[in-house]
Amino acid sequence: MPNHPLDFVYVHFAKAGGTSLARALSNHYEDRVFWDLDHDPCNAAHDIHEPPALAENIQAVQGHIRADRYASYPVRVLTTFLREPVDRLISGYFFWKTLPPTNSPDHLRFLAEQPSILERARATAGTAHRAFYDGFDMRDFDFIGFHDRRVEDLATLSEIAGFPMPSDVHLNATPPSQERTDVMNNPALLAELRHALIDEVEFYEKVRSDRLNGRKPKSRPRTSR
Repeated sequence: MPNHPLDFVYVHFAKAGGTSLARALSNHYEDRVFWDLDHDPCNAAHDIHEPPALAENIQAVQGHIRADRYASYPVRVLTTFLREPVDRLISGYFFWKTLPPTNSPDHLRFLAEQPSILERARATAGTAHRAFYDGFDMRDFDFIGFHDRRVEDLATLSEIAGFPMPSDVHLNATPPSQERTDVMNNPALLAELRHALIDEVEFYEKVRSDRLNGRKPKSRPRTSR
């Protein structure tokens, strides 16, 4: 039997602001949203090749998942948010420093080794965006939002989706710290981080240019409202 249609799928790229969408999805879909929490392509403990299997009442999905995980399901709105790579790295680095141990082998190793932020950038360069989006045509997203345009992009996505997504909800925000402020105020270090993350920077800038310059999405199977 073909997989049933889905109304909304959110590919949550970590530390790009997507956790705040959870409340909007929960409010709108209630028990018809599935939180896909066990197929993170950046978590070595997860089996990303396990095929999805959703209950028939599920209409929406959110999770740290590959962009093509629900490709066999007709989807009305497929979306993701991106964040400037250096800014995302800084946020994720200091978030992980304050996060209690999780089931992620990478996070446990991070806590044990306590790398500098530049060491972290060099060790992870080129991994996250490939894990989530490699082999996927970004034009197949119905909408791509950007962290620094959060207010206006959530308003646009609300119009596309047909239900409100408030921009004043902030969940899983990285706590402020003097160490983070010092990094943000260090131009030489920021330049080194950008150099280390050049693959991600080029990917981000191309996707952003295509979207903001009005490059049209491809046609793909989707559902009607």
